[in-house]
Amino acid sequence: QQGSKQEQQQERRGRGPMAAAAMEPHWVSGLVAGTTTAAVFSPVDRALFLAHVHKRPFLQPANFSRPFQGINQVMLQRVVSSGLCFPLEDLMRRTCPVGGAPGSAAHNFVSGTAAGAVIAILTNPLAAITAQRWSGSASGNMAQVARRMWAQGGLAAFHRAIGATVARDVIWGGTFSTLRHGLPQFLAAPVASLHCDGSVDADAGVARGLPPGRPV
Repeated sequence: QQGSKQEQQQERRGRGPMAAAAMEPHWVSGLVAGTTTAAVFSPVDRALFLAHVHKRPFLQPANFSRPFQGINQVMLQRVVSSGLCFPLEDLMRRTCPVGGAPGSAAHNFVSGTAAGAVIAILTNPLAAITAQRWSGSASGNMAQVARRMWAQGGLAAFHRAIGATVARDVIWGGTFSTLRHGLPQFLAAPVASLHCDGSVDADAGVARGLPPGRPV
């Protein structure tokens, strides 16, 4: 009977809204996040790029002309990056053989850096195409620019500045994974022994010479 009650409780929990939300595909969140960030930050990213390339002030109007040039590959890059983030990070946490005990801060950090490195390698070709279009050194749509890059430089043309991309995403991935799993535990630790009525665990109160159920 006790076993059947536990199974019923697990079944009820499995049908709850939290379980349904957990089963929602990660790529949906990635699609929304990638589309939104691309639309909002692409003009700023392009202005920063042009200001650096042409050695001119960031707020110069020329940097903001055609602010959505190359928005297609920017959006694709961000959607791929955001959509892969959670599944890859979860996969790395389950399979990463280094970094200490699973769930530890070190293991979370190593898993996040591994996921960030994979995302950087997969998305750097899209960033290289974007840079070619923004710099004005290549004209045409994304497919035309990619074919021209392949003809001129082969695979190496799509991995320019990959070291900086990997370094950025490794730092971001490690920080993200550490905070994602460590911060909730850190915030929950001070109240883990508190009851709903605000009293401390009864065993702790008895250990200090207080009657059971009396607030400390």
